[in-house]
Amino acid sequence: MPDTTIERVRVRMFRQGLGDCHLISFFTRDNTPFHMLIDCGTLGATTTGVKIADVVAHIARETGEHLHLLIATHEHHDHLSGFNSARAAFDRFQVDQVWVAWTEDPADPLAQDLAEHADDLLNTLRLAADALDANSARLRTERKALRELGAEIRDLLSFSGELPADDAPLAADFSKTVNEAIDFIGNKGMLMACLPMPRSNRIVENFSRSRDLRRKSSNTCC
Repeated sequence: MPDTTIERVRVRMFRQGLGDCHLISFFTRDNTPFHMLIDCGTLGATTTGVKIADVVAHIARETGEHLHLLIATHEHHDHLSGFNSARAAFDRFQVDQVWVAWTEDPADPLAQDLAEHADDLLNTLRLAADALDANSARLRTERKALRELGAEIRDLLSFSGELPADDAPLAADFSKTVNEAIDFIGNKGMLMACLPMPRSNRIVENFSRSRDLRRKSSNTCC
């Protein structure tokens, strides 16, 4: 019977820019590895020049394209974008188990309610960013302030999806890349929606109280 006692642990953190990607390898006494990948994403690297494709290629070499555990902490572009941009490379990986938060469980009513409200909020922010950018051209005295506020909202939204270049209007489905990434991850191995995020109906109640206001804003902001 093999000795599964962990002798050493190696942690690798990559410099792919603003984002998260951690490869943690556990080695037993007979040097058998157990590889765990936590997230793989970036909003881009302006200082290191490290590309996410290079990171994934390194992970493939180190693991022999076998991940015993893949963890996706949450649906943000800077945590998941690599599963889209390096999809062809990740397609070749064997993944034994996938862990995600309970908020990704399609059979959980609270998780689905939260997802619906989050989509409402993202859509409202998207419309606000586009409206601020459009109105800044005709409101001369407030032009700078409006453009700065619109840019800040776009920066916030960049965590939830891939934004178009040159301040182009945001498409209604701009966040689909993040959704596609989590779907891809969920199909790679045995899925367990088990990460311990706070669970409270109060969150949904807060969303519900503000949902009508957000929808009213989306109808008037343009």
